[in-house]
Amino acid sequence: MIAPDFMPVWSGIGSYRIHLARYLPRDIELHVLTTERKMNRAASQSAGSINSFLEWLDGNVQIHRICEARSTFLYHAAFQFACLRTLPTLQRRIGFDLVHTDFPLMSDLLVQLLKRTKARTISTVHTTIEGQNLGVRRAEKDLLRLEQSDLANLMLVLPLKLCEYFYLRRVHHLITSSEYIKTELQECFPFLRGRYLPVVRYGIDTDLFSRCTAWQREDLREISSLDRPIVLFAGRLVASKGIHTLIQAIPKILHAHPSAVFLFAGGGDCRQYVRELRNRGVPRESYRFLGYVDYFDMPQVYSLASVFAVPTLYESLPLRILEAMSCETPTVATRVCGIPEMISHEEDGILIQPMDYEELAKSIVLLLEDNGLARKLGRKARQTVTDRFCARDMASRTMDVFKRCLESEA
Repeated sequence: MIAPDFMPVWSGIGSYRIHLARYLPRDIELHVLTTERKMNRAASQSAGSINSFLEWLDGNVQIHRICEARSTFLYHAAFQFACLRTLPTLQRRIGFDLVHTDFPLMSDLLVQLLKRTKARTISTVHTTIEGQNLGVRRAEKDLLRLEQSDLANLMLVLPLKLCEYFYLRRVHHLITSSEYIKTELQECFPFLRGRYLPVVRYGIDTDLFSRCTAWQREDLREISSLDRPIVLFAGRLVASKGIHTLIQAIPKILHAHPSAVFLFAGGGDCRQYVRELRNRGVPRESYRFLGYVDYFDMPQVYSLASVFAVPTLYESLPLRILEAMSCETPTVATRVCGIPEMISHEEDGILIQPMDYEELAKSIVLLLEDNGLARKLGRKARQTVTDRFCARDMASRTMDVFKRCLESEA
């Protein structure tokens, strides 16, 4: 398993990976190639994350940290070379049968291009280069204000698309994360139209992500004591996640609910967003940037929130939506990509058009004012996740795909 965002969990793909690692059958010898991410002191000391994670994983898993990660983008190049150096050596020593990767990270791109492994390779497709580029373009932000990974996606789109084409040609098998992504792949790459492209939707641990009322983190205890409505944004602080749409909506929400507090949980540089909030006249006491939050603290954050806002511009199947839904937090999300495969409008959440800050504000205000509707949507959201997005089911279906791919080459 090649998983650069494995632990600490730095992305939705990282969350997908740890759930898959935990719930694959125990008779599998699983080796995870990942990074040693350098965190700031506050993040690295949160909730004993490493020990909690290893205890939670509880399986026959060996973790190989093959390089350091000091940023959200540049480390991918170092990880590419580390995979090229490490993977062939591990294969000779261990003799593994299958390499499982993620697309469009393509962390084994050099390995595939140089044919340095004889094992079958299967990649889970979470999105495409064009899709990511579209999300950044939709944000319509000045290049100088884009986060590093968003800027790189724009500036390097042509070579990345070339890598994407050759990678999809080389890899043996693909899993798609949603019907939307399956259709997008077939439209963008005609040579995939006759390929076996199973859809295996994400799943999460609904025991881990459940509603709680005890706040272990001191800052969360302090926020809960304010007794104010809380609107949550969770995810990396990048333009493609739609954070600017939420910031545009905040003054309208505060006009209806002056006591509301807006929490931003996720890694990234918050300074430009703080400036934008100040420019819009949002009082400092009305928002807080929590920075990176340990994965095992996130159920507390979701449970603390009155509303979870996901104004993303392009994402296949955001795992943070499932996490919030599992914690019974009413969710407002954009009607893009695979999100309508997760949320049924006004049944277990609310769907809005991307970049429509007025509709976002209206929907959030509705949930803050109608507690009965908020509770109804939250309870139904939890049921949706337990019925359709269970981690055990995801791992079982993934294992079926693994077996089929290996048997097809026997």
